Amino acid sequence: MKKVFLAIFMMFIFVTVNASVKPEDEIIKMENVKVEVNEKIGYNEEVKVKYTVNPRDAKDVNLMWSIVGLEDGVTVDFVSSSTTNSSDGEIVLKVNNTLDRDVVLTLKALQKGEVYGKVDLNIQSRANTSERVTKELDELIGSLDEEINNDNYEDNKSIVEKVDKLLRENPDLRLGDELNNKYLAAKESVNNFKPENKGVVIGVSAGLAAAFSGLLYWIFKKESK
Repeated sequence: MKKVFLAIFMMFIFVTVNASVKPEDEIIKMENVKVEVNEKIGYNEEVKVKYTVNPRDAKDVNLMWSIVGLEDGVTVDFVSSSTTNSSDGEIVLKVNNTLDRDVVLTLKALQKGEVYGKVDLNIQSRANTSERVTKELDELIGSLDEEINNDNYEDNKSIVEKVDKLLRENPDLRLGDELNNKYLAAKESVNNFKPENKGVVIGVSAGLAAAFSGLLYWIFKKESK
């Protein structure tokens, strides 16, 4: 009877150990690639495309990126490399659409000829880009604060940088006088503002509070004698 129990026990140990050991030749394969890009792209814009491999710990994450749907009057150049070898990252493209209409291209992520991910690139015409960007500039500049302080500095700095980028990418656009004056005033205020280091302020305040508490303790202790 003891031999039977011993045999069952040894079999249980063997099964448990084998179940917990991961085969050395098991390879985690890439299933798909998530690709993200802005919904609308300007006619002459530098575009940043984000991607994430699923699962992230796949053994082989090498990808070849390609553009489908190009036609005369439309070009897309890879500012970054057209190949990637990390589980997530960013691809930078420079697009140029000289047609008088919007076009839709497709960016594909391939490995050994198989498509693992894709996203549409909705590239606007010059006229439609100008219309959209003009509205964006109105909203961005309209949201700038008249007075810059420590609480709104980062938000206003980010808005000024976005406006600068849009104006660089669309040199033909001209802001109205009122909008331009507000933007220039806000930009100057942001550039001249020196944000306080909150960590230093908190540290100094804490130090002063500790010193004051120590002084009070010393006074009361001296009076009690």
